[in-house]
Amino acid sequence: MAQPAGESAAQATIASLRRKMQQIESGGVPVVGASSAVVLESVPAGKGASQRKEPQRKDSVRVAPVPTWLAAHLPGGGVARGQATQISDCPAVLVDVLAHLTAQGMCVAVVDYPRLAIAAVAAAGGDVERLVLVPDSTPHTAAVLGTLVEGMDAVLFAAGGQLGKQGGRSNGGSVTPTFARPVEARLRKSECALLVCGKAWPQARMHVELQVCGVLGLRRGSGRIRAVEVAGRVWGKAQPPSVVRATIGTESVAGTAGTVGTADTEGAVHAHSG
Repeated sequence: MAQPAGESAAQATIASLRRKMQQIESGGVPVVGASSAVVLESVPAGKGASQRKEPQRKDSVRVAPVPTWLAAHLPGGGVARGQATQISDCPAVLVDVLAHLTAQGMCVAVVDYPRLAIAAVAAAGGDVERLVLVPDSTPHTAAVLGTLVEGMDAVLFAAGGQLGKQGGRSNGGSVTPTFARPVEARLRKSECALLVCGKAWPQARMHVELQVCGVLGLRRGSGRIRAVEVAGRVWGKAQPPSVVRATIGTESVAGTAGTVGTADTEGAVHAHSG
């Protein structure tokens, strides 16, 4: 009896993901297309790729490492493995987190975030050879996530409008429990940290709410972004809100600080990281 076309496509997608997870040490950035005709490409690593380190899959505190400025506000000093963490869709923050994870030897998948600036991750010191990119997981998003959380150290999932066609989004703009439940079941048995931005994830244990509040290095009509200031809060089911304010960026910015409107700042950061 022939398999339905949709089921066959899902199996092909999952098989391709598993092959890429096994081959992640071979070099380049794996890019996986989740359509029925699975497309696999390699994007050359940028100059910022760090020397490879073996993934640390077994941590006594079950956390994946994050930048120091964020670690101070998280239990155990990192994002919890085997659990989902809700994080703001703030490109500056996401790039810094991905750079730190990969620089520490973590293998990370990025799902449904095609606008991610790979060059920015490399420039921030990340090892882009440890990234697996799935620009479009439809129509098998749940299956793709379930497979990735079983084999990666961390997964960044941009939960957006594509879930509406897959029964994954409620009227309130949140991922439905029906969609999240099978992913959570696999996640709990894994050593993977799931980071979700965009739509709300129903079982998120921690929430990282941050936005850009200023840029450093820009002057009126001149200059370039050397660093960005972010502010917000971190809170969880067993942790009261903790106020966060940090500067992301390592270049010298003495005397060049300037605070601008959030919308304008995010636009500038997008342009710079793109």
